[in-house]
Amino acid sequence: MRAWIVAAVGSAGLLVQAATAQAATVVVVLHGLRNDAGQVMVELCNQQSYLLYSCPGRRFVPAKAGDLEVRYQGVAPGRYAVTVFHDENSDGHLNFNSIGMPLEGWGASREPKILAGPPAFADTAVDVAEPQSTIDVAMHYATAAAGPSRN
Repeated sequence: MRAWIVAAVGSAGLLVQAATAQAATVVVVLHGLRNDAGQVMVELCNQQSYLLYSCPGRRFVPAKAGDLEVRYQGVAPGRYAVTVFHDENSDGHLNFNSIGMPLEGWGASREPKILAGPPAFADTAVDVAEPQSTIDVAMHYATAAAGPSRN
């Protein structure tokens, strides 16, 4: 059995596998953030922590319109999924309208097709290998950007 330990990296932690394998750097590149408002929640999680608040690879970073790069250091090689949402109002939650459509941008590794609810781990999982892996995530917005009304 392999032991898992949580290693703190700044304000976020990552799963580091205690074994002889080398640790990897994971670069998550978000494409298409529509504005600089709020923050972006990025999660790099293994299957056991996928979509859980306890995912040690959860980070909130300042939003930046266009493309944004988030780096994780010391990641054990293995299968991981990335999920992202653009928390434009900085309330820490992905907000939805009355019929369940996201009001803020979201994205996931491997561009899974979404019909209802979050994607399954198997649909978003990617292999992480040393020394570096890059995971591209396109942002999706179901609504127009909030802003001043135009007459």
